[in-house]
Amino acid sequence: MLVHLNKMISLSRPALYAFASGLNVSALAIVGPTAVDRAITTYFKEVHEPPYPTQYSEEVISAERWLLDPHRNLSG
Repeated sequence: MLVHLNKMISLSRPALYAFASGLNVSALAIVGPTAVDRAITTYFKEVHEPPYPTQYSEEVISAERWLLDPHRNLSG
C-alpha cells in the first residue's frame, strides 16, 4: 500500500492504530516531503509497531520501487 501524507500536520491516535492493525497489506510505503511527514512515520513505526514492513520515502518513485522490490526487508 502506498500512502501519501500530503504535508499533514498530525494524525490521530485511532487513525494510527487502524493503520497498524486494520490493514490487510503485505507492506506499507509512506511518502511525504517534509520533516513532519518523517516524524509521523517514525512515531507510527516505533509506537504502533505495524506487523508488516513499513518504509518512509520523500518521493513516490522511491516508495514504488521499494514496494515492488521482491527483496525488500520482510521483517518490518
